[in-house]
Amino acid sequence: MKRIIEKFAELEHKQWMSWVEYVLTNYIRDLPDGLIKKWQSSMIEYKDLSQNQKDKDRVWARKVLILFEEWKKQVYEEIKKTIDEWFDERALSQNEGYRVIGLIDKEELKKRIINFRIFEKW
Repeated sequence: MKRIIEKFAELEHKQWMSWVEYVLTNYIRDLPDGLIKKWQSSMIEYKDLSQNQKDKDRVWARKVLILFEEWKKQVYEEIKKTIDEWFDERALSQNEGYRVIGLIDKEELKKRIINFRIFEKW
């Protein structure tokens, strides 16, 4: 989990730098000098930030991870529903074929499909 949080934190920092670059390019005359200097001092690669600065990006990374986990649950439920419907359709329309399908543990099949297709890299 730490590795993913770090990847998200690094991405968050890149996104923040992009936003700061835009603001500095378009609105620099409207910003206080102290803020400009503060931002410019943080316009470095994530790996070179202090732990305190990294922690700020990690807070946002964890928020993204929470949303990602919610999305993962939704995807799982959609796939589960689709598989259940697939089995139900075959049970109703192909009684002979379903005897073979009935030998397969549906829950185990769902887990394997989900793990293989969607979450294998996580």
